[in-house]
Amino acid sequence: QMAEAGKDYPLIEYFRELAACHPQAEMWLAVAQLDAYQAEGVERIDPYLPALRALPHNLRQDVATMIVPSLILLRRQDMAMQIVATFSAEEIENSTQLTALKTAIADMPNGSESDDRLVMLMSRPRLKLAALLILIERGDTLRPTLKEFAIEEAWGILEQNDTTHEFDRILAFVIQNLESDNLYSGLQRVQTLPIAQTDEVRESVDRNIIESLNSYLSDEKPEAAMRGLKTLSQFHANLPYTEEGNALRRRGAELALGLGLLNMVEILLEPVERDPQVAGLLAEAAFWGGANEDLFQLRAAFPGLTEINRLAGIRAIQAGKGDIAATAYAKLNGEPSKQLDLLEQGALVENWALFDANVTALSDQLTLDDGLRLERVRRVRFASDGNARRSNANIRPYQIAPLLEASALALATPQAGASNE
Repeated sequence: QMAEAGKDYPLIEYFRELAACHPQAEMWLAVAQLDAYQAEGVERIDPYLPALRALPHNLRQDVATMIVPSLILLRRQDMAMQIVATFSAEEIENSTQLTALKTAIADMPNGSESDDRLVMLMSRPRLKLAALLILIERGDTLRPTLKEFAIEEAWGILEQNDTTHEFDRILAFVIQNLESDNLYSGLQRVQTLPIAQTDEVRESVDRNIIESLNSYLSDEKPEAAMRGLKTLSQFHANLPYTEEGNALRRRGAELALGLGLLNMVEILLEPVERDPQVAGLLAEAAFWGGANEDLFQLRAAFPGLTEINRLAGIRAIQAGKGDIAATAYAKLNGEPSKQLDLLEQGALVENWALFDANVTALSDQLTLDDGLRLERVRRVRFASDGNARRSNANIRPYQIAPLLEASALALATPQAGASNE
């Protein structure tokens, strides 16, 4: 009955309850646990290995077939060999099941067997999972044809819902080996797996998909990053709005922004809760995309973010939105260099409202380099206003050093004709 229980393993709880009342049932609880690939069964079966020899031949063979694959996966070939050793050489030779178990025990743990031997063992239902996991461990060392075979077998186990044991490893192997040219279809196939419809397994599927797409986006090869970005833009609505899922969307938006794909930034971030990072990405996309109203709304929603105020201030000056420009300038208090950015922008469009209102206060806060920038703006202002008062030309502290440098340079330069005297 245990051998026919199948992948649902309904007997574990039964034997657990039975063992609580009858200690002799501990052995059968261990067998049930190992049949379900539960590591807890290893320690539990250990004291009962000698007792297995007393079982009738057919029952002993059934038990060996049920628990040896799990012992192989758990790298306990020593215990597996003790179990097979309860059979005579003749019994093993006359049984294809026992022969396969003996071969697997001798070869699988240390990888000395050929890849072809593993493929042969996969034809045995009870050894299929163990053999596949060994092939997965070998990964890129497999011959291309064997790797393709392993991928198809992995798909088969996932689609047939054969087991949840080592599900993450099998799923990761499949996702890592999806054809990059058809990544979207492969991920759809993963997400529609029957086994993926349970909450626990679905979380694992989503996690593996997110890790795979993040790997593409982080790839140094531009073509791989672009392929990952394209797939994310098609697939992002199917991913959960968890911390990991939204982090992937933000990563994709950053890459899209760097490539000038402004619409993609909005598509990826539209369903994501606004935070300073998301707002900053959307603001930059709105700035370069000319979506001024969206930019102004973001500035109003995040009035304390320096870069959004700077971007919104520039666009407000260009659009003649004096109130927004003045508010953005005021919010940049403590960032004189960025306030100067707005005054420079005003000079470019001949909008002098901010300059006239703030130049005196700003000039005392600037570094030497920024003071030179302000001086250039001031000269443009003077050139645009023929009625500038003489008092505006008074030398200020930040102008002294550059003027002295200019004077020294002039004195060191020979006057015209002096060399001919």
